[in-house]
Amino acid sequence: MKQFSRLFLVLALAMPALALADNCNSGCASTNCAASCDTSCNTSCNTSVNCSAPCSTSCNPSCCFNSCTTSVCNTSCESSCYCPSVLIKRPTYDNTVIYYGQRYAHQYDMDETYGGFMLAFEYQRSFDSSKLARGMFGSNVLNFAGSAVSSPAPLALLADNFGLSQNFQGSIALRPIIQDYNLHFDGFIGFDRWLKGLYLQIDMNFDYQTRQLQTDCACTINNTSTAVFPAGYMSNSTAQATPVGDIQTALALQSTFGDKTGPTTFGRFDFCTRTEAGLAGLAVNLGYDFVRCDNYFLGAFFRVVAPTGSKVKPCFVFDALVGNGKGWELGGGISSRWELWNNNDCQKLTAMLDGYVVSVLKHDSLRTFDLASTNTALRANYDCNGCSTSCNNSCNNSCAANSCATSCNTGCSVDSCADSCAISACSTGCNSSSSCNSGCNNCNAANCLTRYQLLKQFSVSGGTYTYASNLITAADFTTRSVDVSTAVKGDATLRLVYTHGGFDFGIGYNIFGMSREKISSVSAPSSCLITSTGTVYGVKGCQCVSYNQYELTVDGLIDCPDGAPVVMSAPLVSTASNSSAYNNGCGNGCGSIDNPLLIDTTTSIDGTRFFNVACNNTAPITCSTNFNRIVANPAYVEPTDSNPPVVLVGDPNELDLCSGTAPRQLTNKGFISLDYTWQDHAWSPYIGFIAEIEGGSRNTDVAQWGIVIRGGASY
Repeated sequence: MKQFSRLFLVLALAMPALALADNCNSGCASTNCAASCDTSCNTSCNTSVNCSAPCSTSCNPSCCFNSCTTSVCNTSCESSCYCPSVLIKRPTYDNTVIYYGQRYAHQYDMDETYGGFMLAFEYQRSFDSSKLARGMFGSNVLNFAGSAVSSPAPLALLADNFGLSQNFQGSIALRPIIQDYNLHFDGFIGFDRWLKGLYLQIDMNFDYQTRQLQTDCACTINNTSTAVFPAGYMSNSTAQATPVGDIQTALALQSTFGDKTGPTTFGRFDFCTRTEAGLAGLAVNLGYDFVRCDNYFLGAFFRVVAPTGSKVKPCFVFDALVGNGKGWELGGGISSRWELWNNNDCQKLTAMLDGYVVSVLKHDSLRTFDLASTNTALRANYDCNGCSTSCNNSCNNSCAANSCATSCNTGCSVDSCADSCAISACSTGCNSSSSCNSGCNNCNAANCLTRYQLLKQFSVSGGTYTYASNLITAADFTTRSVDVSTAVKGDATLRLVYTHGGFDFGIGYNIFGMSREKISSVSAPSSCLITSTGTVYGVKGCQCVSYNQYELTVDGLIDCPDGAPVVMSAPLVSTASNSSAYNNGCGNGCGSIDNPLLIDTTTSIDGTRFFNVACNNTAPITCSTNFNRIVANPAYVEPTDSNPPVVLVGDPNELDLCSGTAPRQLTNKGFISLDYTWQDHAWSPYIGFIAEIEGGSRNTDVAQWGIVIRGGASY
């Protein structure tokens, strides 16, 4: 017994040291994601057995593309209010179903030190993958349409941002799956020898988690359009750029095209299995049963959880995560038991209530954010809580801006909603029609996935901007080191246990909830991106990065000294800050050019005249053709620049901070348990199992089921 007590004290004293331990992937906590974060499974992913196996042919392809008219298919086209870049599901150590209600704990009329321990193996698996995909990406089917597609599918992402052709149109169906393999340990020691009712409880959980963005092969559609990008659209060059060929390759964000000459570091899609393993949680409860009788007790405890587990690694979307993201937890809880019926100690019916509430203290993390929209009309249609504001019944213009608690947002809690998340919550014209601004009904995700827009890099000197011939994915610019905290997190279980001899049969209800994370202390972008005070970025949209200059003869003809026009490129600083990530259904992915300034049709350089032509010009230009004839052609497009461009300088106000926070959660769990205890044995060993199923109403409330096999003993 003394050795057992010493073991518990050693574990309690060793907790801070264990908390400092990290895993090899902690290098992902810097903005320069190490190669160790990558399983090198991006390329030729489907050639791997592990990656091709999940493909399913059970989906009806007609429900996966441009089909939002039937109830069967509507779920594939459902939009979420915002698309968080991180999913921190219920930590596996937050499970009062497993760790509480043991026979060996809270014993009555003890005059010495006593206790017990429990070891359990648990397997958990998520289900309702379509719902989870909608919570993460706004839809379980991602549609893509290039800027040249005339009738894109609903909520189609602008394919150009991913390097797909301007004529590309396709879709991919996502079926994300989370699996946890848990080893639980619970130890209880009662110090009744010194103070009746005083106890120490230590819980540990080792978790091996896998996450995979499975795809429905039958629902993944790639068209065959690989039309090259016109000169000047993706590169400051007279050469055409070659697009990416398929959606999965494009989502890996490792391909180069035009001036996007390097791979993207953050926000990559990996269709292979992502894994993480480690000590997910180490919790210590120091408690006191202030009411304890033969047939009931009531006690309270102070709870501390060490920051074990792993940090959030935004290199990949939907990456595996063990624990809560490495934050300390402080709080308290209660344990209670009431014997409702007793038949001569042979049969009993007992009610048990156990639960706690904690706060996750501020800790550092690395998060990827969407860009804050400059279009207030779009921003008005969602708030930080994931609540749509576009069609609330009581919405009227008297519902002031900057508030999430007015009648305009009936049913949405304030939840510290930042002003930037609810500007003009009842914008003019919102209720101008019976359909409540029908043009905005699909725009709840105004900023959703803007982290995948292309940004143009500029150098600036003396107020003059110059395109630096470099394109990046916004996720690399919007990934920042931050401090995060969670105000409230709680777990509670109510169970009824029927005891017959050594058998215990239990049935019960569990509730878990956590508030949305809070972000503070947002850092500047990586020093690799902002190399000096003269480096800024702007949203490309569908604007050209350069225009073509054709040399003219003295007679105004296209000069072709060697049988081909003499042409060179000239950079543009044009931006489209009001563009969105979507080509249809949630704003305009192309947007409109900021502060437009038409460039003269001709330019003189060192005495030579040049004819200026936009990258999207379709008027034919051939040798010895008079430029005036081309200008008169309706297909001729004159270059347009921004004067000045709208640029991003790395300020936190440029980010949609809601998008980088773990959403609030509220889940409900039902469970049954069966245990058998050998009562005639000195150590009272026991074995048992638990079956549980859990879910919630929000898309990000991970629905999962689990089975537990456990055993233990007491002394």
